[in-house]
Amino acid sequence: VHVYNPKDNSCTQMFQGTHTSGGQKTNANGDIIIASTSGIAFHGEGADRKMYAFVEDLNPAKQLVRYDLGTSDSWNNAPSHFYSTVSSYLTKNNVEIVSCDKGLWICQNYYGATDHNTATPVFLFMDFDGNILFNSTTILGANSSEYAFESGIAINKDMTRLAVAGGGNAN
Repeated sequence: VHVYNPKDNSCTQMFQGTHTSGGQKTNANGDIIIASTSGIAFHGEGADRKMYAFVEDLNPAKQLVRYDLGTSDSWNNAPSHFYSTVSSYLTKNNVEIVSCDKGLWICQNYYGATDHNTATPVFLFMDFDGNILFNSTTILGANSSEYAFESGIAINKDMTRLAVAGGGNAN
Protein backbone atom coordinates (compact mmCIF):
# COMPACT_ATOMS: atom_id res chain seq x y z
CA VAL A 1 0.00 0.00 0.00
CA HIS A 2 1.46 3.32 -1.06
CA VAL A 3 0.45 6.80 0.07
CA TYR A 4 0.32 9.42 -2.66
CA ASN A 5 1.24 13.01 -1.82
CA PRO A 6 -0.23 15.33 -4.48
CA LYS A 7 1.80 18.32 -3.21
CA ASP A 8 5.08 16.87 -4.45
CA ASN A 9 3.74 14.07 -6.69
CA SER A 10 5.41 11.36 -4.62
CA CYS A 11 4.49 7.96 -3.18
CA THR A 12 5.72 6.41 0.05
CA GLN A 13 5.24 2.92 1.41
CA MET A 14 2.62 2.85 4.19
CA PHE A 15 3.79 -0.39 5.79
CA GLN A 16 7.25 -0.24 7.28
CA GLY A 17 9.35 -3.31 8.12
CA THR A 18 11.21 -6.07 6.35
CA HIS A 19 9.97 -8.31 3.54
CA THR A 20 10.26 -12.04 4.20
CA SER A 21 10.69 -14.78 1.61
CA GLY A 22 7.06 -15.80 2.24
CA GLY A 23 5.73 -12.45 1.01
CA GLN A 24 5.07 -11.06 4.46
CA LYS A 25 6.29 -7.80 5.92
CA THR A 26 7.45 -7.99 9.54
CA ASN A 27 8.58 -5.46 12.15
CA ALA A 28 11.61 -5.66 14.48
CA ASN A 29 9.58 -7.73 16.98
CA GLY A 30 8.83 -10.34 14.29
CA ASP A 31 5.14 -9.38 14.11
CA ILE A 32 3.60 -9.83 10.67
CA ILE A 33 2.42 -6.37 9.62
CA ILE A 34 0.89 -7.28 6.27
CA ALA A 35 1.23 -9.84 3.47
CA SER A 36 -0.41 -10.66 0.13
CA THR A 37 -3.58 -8.61 0.00
CA SER A 38 -6.33 -8.95 -2.60
CA GLY A 39 -8.67 -6.29 -1.23
CA ILE A 40 -8.51 -3.16 0.91
CA ALA A 41 -10.99 -0.48 1.88
CA PHE A 42 -10.71 2.69 3.94
CA HIS A 43 -13.39 4.10 6.22
CA GLY A 44 -13.51 7.19 8.39
CA GLU A 45 -11.49 10.37 8.51
CA GLY A 46 -8.88 11.94 10.75
CA ALA A 47 -8.41 10.13 14.06
CA ASP A 48 -11.17 7.64 13.09
CA ARG A 49 -9.61 6.51 9.78
CA LYS A 50 -9.34 2.73 9.45
CA MET A 51 -8.08 0.43 6.74
CA TYR A 52 -9.69 -2.98 6.23
CA ALA A 53 -7.75 -5.66 4.35
CA PHE A 54 -8.07 -9.27 3.32
CA VAL A 55 -4.59 -10.66 3.98
CA GLU A 56 -3.79 -14.11 2.64
CA ASP A 57 -0.49 -14.93 4.34
CA LEU A 58 -1.04 -14.07 7.99
CA ASN A 59 -1.11 -16.65 10.74
CA PRO A 60 -3.75 -18.01 10.53
CA ALA A 61 -4.05 -17.51 6.78
CA LYS A 62 -6.81 -15.69 4.89
CA GLN A 63 -7.82 -13.08 7.45
CA LEU A 64 -9.99 -9.99 7.29
CA VAL A 65 -8.19 -7.44 9.46
CA ARG A 66 -8.43 -3.79 10.47
CA TYR A 67 -5.67 -1.22 10.89
CA ASP A 68 -6.59 1.72 13.13
CA LEU A 69 -4.52 4.25 11.17
CA GLY A 70 -5.97 7.52 12.43
CA THR A 71 -4.00 10.36 10.86
CA SER A 72 -0.83 8.30 10.34
CA ASP A 73 0.37 7.51 6.82
CA SER A 74 2.78 4.80 7.98
CA TRP A 75 2.30 1.62 9.99
CA ASN A 76 4.75 -0.74 11.69
CA ASN A 77 2.53 -2.95 13.86
CA ALA A 78 0.43 -6.07 13.53
CA PRO A 79 -3.19 -5.43 12.54
CA SER A 80 -5.32 -3.70 15.19
CA HIS A 81 -8.12 -6.24 14.93
CA PHE A 82 -8.72 -9.67 13.38
CA TYR A 83 -12.28 -10.52 12.28
CA SER A 84 -11.99 -14.25 12.99
CA THR A 85 -15.67 -15.11 12.57
CA VAL A 86 -15.98 -13.33 9.24
CA SER A 87 -12.61 -14.73 8.11
CA SER A 88 -13.86 -18.28 8.61
CA TYR A 89 -16.20 -17.66 5.63
CA LEU A 90 -13.42 -16.29 3.39
CA THR A 91 -11.78 -19.40 1.99
CA LYS A 92 -10.97 -18.06 -1.49
CA ASN A 93 -7.89 -16.01 -2.43
CA ASN A 94 -9.75 -13.40 -4.44
CA VAL A 95 -11.62 -11.16 -1.98
CA GLU A 96 -12.88 -7.64 -2.66
CA ILE A 97 -13.92 -5.25 0.13
CA VAL A 98 -16.07 -2.12 -0.23
CA SER A 99 -16.78 0.19 2.69
CA CYS A 100 -20.02 2.10 3.17
CA ASP A 101 -21.56 4.00 6.08
CA LYS A 102 -23.09 0.88 7.64
CA GLY A 103 -20.26 -1.63 7.24
CA LEU A 104 -18.36 -3.66 4.66
CA TRP A 105 -19.51 -5.50 1.57
CA ILE A 106 -17.29 -8.49 0.90
CA CYS A 107 -17.19 -10.48 -2.33
CA GLN A 108 -15.12 -13.59 -2.87
CA ASN A 109 -14.49 -15.97 -5.69
CA TYR A 110 -11.67 -17.97 -7.13
CA TYR A 111 -12.07 -17.80 -10.89
CA GLY A 112 -14.61 -20.43 -11.79
CA ALA A 113 -15.04 -21.89 -8.30
CA THR A 114 -18.40 -23.56 -7.95
CA ASP A 115 -18.27 -24.65 -4.33
CA HIS A 116 -19.99 -21.66 -2.76
CA ASN A 117 -22.40 -22.47 0.04
CA THR A 118 -23.53 -20.96 3.34
CA ALA A 119 -20.02 -21.45 4.75
CA THR A 120 -18.31 -19.93 1.67
CA PRO A 121 -20.75 -17.38 0.22
CA VAL A 122 -20.05 -15.14 -2.75
CA PHE A 123 -21.21 -12.04 -0.83
CA LEU A 124 -21.23 -11.05 2.82
CA PHE A 125 -22.20 -7.80 4.47
CA MET A 126 -20.88 -7.11 7.95
CA ASP A 127 -21.16 -4.18 10.31
CA PHE A 128 -17.97 -2.61 11.63
CA ASP A 129 -18.13 -4.82 14.74
CA GLY A 130 -17.85 -7.93 12.56
CA ASN A 131 -21.49 -9.05 12.79
CA ILE A 132 -22.58 -10.71 9.56
CA LEU A 133 -25.83 -9.08 8.49
CA PHE A 134 -26.15 -10.71 5.07
CA ASN A 135 -24.96 -13.99 3.56
CA SER A 136 -25.78 -14.22 -0.16
CA THR A 137 -26.37 -17.95 -0.14
CA THR A 138 -29.77 -17.32 1.45
CA ILE A 139 -31.07 -15.60 -1.70
CA LEU A 140 -28.71 -16.62 -4.52
CA GLY A 141 -28.41 -20.31 -3.73
CA ALA A 142 -25.37 -22.43 -3.10
CA ASN A 143 -23.98 -22.36 -6.62
CA SER A 144 -23.94 -18.59 -7.11
CA SER A 145 -20.46 -18.10 -8.60
CA GLU A 146 -21.97 -16.66 -11.78
CA TYR A 147 -22.86 -13.52 -9.80
CA ALA A 148 -19.25 -12.70 -8.95
CA PHE A 149 -16.96 -14.61 -11.26
CA GLU A 150 -14.16 -12.04 -10.87
CA SER A 151 -15.02 -10.42 -7.51
CA GLY A 152 -15.07 -6.75 -8.49
CA ILE A 153 -17.86 -4.89 -6.67
CA ALA A 154 -19.08 -1.34 -6.07
CA ILE A 155 -21.97 0.02 -4.00
CA ASN A 156 -23.69 3.38 -4.35
CA LYS A 157 -23.85 5.74 -1.38
CA ASP A 158 -27.46 5.00 -0.38
CA MET A 159 -26.85 1.23 -0.73
CA THR A 160 -29.62 0.69 -3.28
CA ARG A 161 -27.37 -0.64 -6.06
CA LEU A 162 -24.59 -3.20 -5.94
CA ALA A 163 -22.54 -3.53 -9.14
CA VAL A 164 -20.67 -6.79 -9.67
CA ALA A 165 -18.06 -7.81 -12.25
CA GLY A 166 -18.91 -11.29 -13.40
CA GLY A 167 -17.61 -13.29 -16.33
CA GLY A 168 -16.49 -10.17 -18.20
CA ASN A 169 -19.75 -8.32 -17.52
CA ALA A 170 -20.97 -5.82 -14.97
CA ASN A 171 -24.17 -7.08 -13.38
